[in-house]
Amino acid sequence: MSERAGTLVPQKGGYAAFVPKPLPPEDLDLDEGLLLLLSKAETALARLEYQPSECKRPGE
Repeated sequence: MSERAGTLVPQKGGYAAFVPKPLPPEDLDLDEGLLLLLSKAETALARLEYQPSECKRPGE
């Protein structure tokens, strides 16, 4: 199992806790393609921000 995102730490009772590594990862390469995807995601989130106000609540 890759530990790039974090590690599983054994806990009492046989459980494991996921402990994430700090963000951003040291090897993050913000190339042009990734920046374009981030921009598109930000635009999509901005559109969603206004959607709930346009939706009717159940029963209205």
